Amino acid sequence: MGSVKVRSFEDRVRSIDRKRQTMDSNGYRAVLGRDGLLEMKAKRRLPRLLLPLRLLLAVAVMMTVFKVFLMLRLGEASYVAHLDSLRAGGLVERAGAWVMQADVVTLWLAQLFASLGG
Repeated sequence: MGSVKVRSFEDRVRSIDRKRQTMDSNGYRAVLGRDGLLEMKAKRRLPRLLLPLRLLLAVAVMMTVFKVFLMLRLGEASYVAHLDSLRAGGLVERAGAWVMQADVVTLWLAQLFASLGG
């Protein structure tokens, strides 16, 4: 009977240690319970998969903004002419032309900003 209590106590201590380590590494926040007491809870960490997805999304948004800027600055005809000259180049130039090709979102945003700009 005594060893069961000791094992149970050791399990609780290990659980508290794990919770403390999680709170130390991820940070913590104070949560007000129903009884009015503040309880410290570990902050949740984003899964590792979401961070690269956020980075890819940020790169895609920045590329779209850059393409819209170039299209507005150069004009659509000149932009397409530049892309055609890139398509006639080597492998890197063709890859750049593929990335910089005007997609539906880019064309829509360029038209939107052109109409707003006057």
